[in-house]
Amino acid sequence: MTTDPDQSERELLRAQEIFKEAPEEHKELIRAVLEEERDVVNHARRKEIYQRICNHVKRVIK
Repeated sequence: MTTDPDQSERELLRAQEIFKEAPEEHKELIRAVLEEERDVVNHARRKEIYQRICNHVKRVIK
C-alpha cells in the first residue's frame, strides 16, 4: 500500500488548522499529553503514563 505524499501533507495541514482553531484549554491538554508520551518513548515513565494523562484530562475538564 503506497500513500500519496500530497494527501499526507494535506492531512497534516488540516490537523494543524484544527489545532489552531481549538480552544486554548484543549491545546494545553494536547501539549501535556504529548509531553507525557515523549517521556514514555524515551523510557522515562512508562508505568505512570495512563495516570498522568488522566490527571491532565481531569485538570482541563474540572
